[in-house]
Amino acid sequence: MNNNLSNNLKKIRKEHHLSQEQLADELGVSRQAISKWESGTAYPEMEKILQICKKFNLNINDLLNNNISEVKSEQDSKNSLNKFIDDFLFYITKSVKMFSSFNFKTKIKCIIEQMVVFLILLCIFAILGLTLSQIFRNLISFIPIDNRNIFISIFETIYYILALIFGIVIFFHIFKIRYLDYYEIVNEEKNIEKKEPEETSDLTLSEDNKSRIIIRDPQHSEYRFIKGMMKIFIGCVKLFSLIFILCAAFTLLTFVILIVCSFAIIKTGLFFIGIFLSLIGVIGINVIILLILLNFVFNRKNKKSRIIFCTIFNLIITGIGIGLICISILDFKTIDMNQPEFIKTNKFELSMKDNLVIQDYYNVKYVEKDIDNIIIEYKINKYFNLQYNLIGNNNFIVLNIWPKLESPIDVINSSIAHLNKKELLTADEDIISLTIYTSAENIEQILNNNSNYNNYYQEIEYYQEQLNQYQEQNEQLEIENYELKNTIEEYQSIIDNYQSNSEMN
Repeated sequence: MNNNLSNNLKKIRKEHHLSQEQLADELGVSRQAISKWESGTAYPEMEKILQICKKFNLNINDLLNNNISEVKSEQDSKNSLNKFIDDFLFYITKSVKMFSSFNFKTKIKCIIEQMVVFLILLCIFAILGLTLSQIFRNLISFIPIDNRNIFISIFETIYYILALIFGIVIFFHIFKIRYLDYYEIVNEEKNIEKKEPEETSDLTLSEDNKSRIIIRDPQHSEYRFIKGMMKIFIGCVKLFSLIFILCAAFTLLTFVILIVCSFAIIKTGLFFIGIFLSLIGVIGINVIILLILLNFVFNRKNKKSRIIFCTIFNLIITGIGIGLICISILDFKTIDMNQPEFIKTNKFELSMKDNLVIQDYYNVKYVEKDIDNIIIEYKINKYFNLQYNLIGNNNFIVLNIWPKLESPIDVINSSIAHLNKKELLTADEDIISLTIYTSAENIEQILNNNSNYNNYYQEIEYYQEQLNQYQEQNEQLEIENYELKNTIEEYQSIIDNYQSNSEMN
């Protein structure tokens, strides 16, 4: 017996989800004959071989001598695009025929259902998009604003593309399983032997009464174009997953660096152990996510039981670590960095200007001193220094000041040293106070400039509010003017009609 034939018969039957009895009924033979053909103990007649080839669209040489799976794979790869287009057109044709066979009531029902499905999908993807966008913005908040906007634009573009593809797939698939899988057009003119359906739809006959819609048992067979769209969607998801893989790899690297740096606070005891265990647990979860994404991208199977066990284990480790941190943090005490040991005093000198403005952003004190220039003495956190500039603004010269961190390394070393002593450093303000030394005339001039400067901006704010109100009134008057014009036109039309009627009479 030809082994290729027996193997190919098994493959063909299983691919089409047919039992031996069902295939035997379609070929007009007994189930025992099919069993013998598949086992290799008997050989089908040439007529039956030709019938099999015709039914399943096969070449007789391929059926008898070749591996039918390999042949079909080659045919699919050669004709995938054409079949995709043909199946898409078949989908459209069948949908149009089915819809045209509905009565008016059923057509309205179908349209309303599809509109509801569309609105539901739109709401789901809109809410999901806003949520993911906000999460992504928070994740990349450490990136400078210009670069951050680029990443956000890329993320939103990818999401919109995926949402569009996935939404189309869901919409068409819902329509398929709701209608095409459950309704079938039967032409009564054709005398084709069919099994009677268990239930007949109450949808009315078409106008010519030659075709009707019946409910059939859905086979849930995917149309090829839906499979193609799903492949495109999966490809886009894999591309999107690669971005998350890069993020997960960067996050993993960050946590590994943190776990190494945590040894700098090893003297904190339980606090260090809590930090260490938490980071170990988070790294484990990160690795699991990374492996799941990699397996998805490269079509590898995940060992679900192992993943579940490892995830639970890492969550327990993380929970223990966080618990130890909460317990140990009770032993820490807070150190206020506004204390004298953390404060330094410096000063700088400015030449006096008639229009100089020094705004009271900080705790500013004025002290009279017999000098023409201005000496500004400031108290600031010892890790910072004071930066300033003078900016001309509407006939005023405004002094702007701000703190700048001098040595981040010193801050880190000091924080680590205090952590090892179970102390937490806190600070309310970087600039503690400003003291301005100058003559009484200069102090009076500066205070007067400050008052004029504040009044000037208060006036600007007032006029801006007035302008906004006038703009709103103007818009309202334009609306009323438009309504009055319409009223005038209506009355003019009435007058014209009245005059024309009067002339005719």
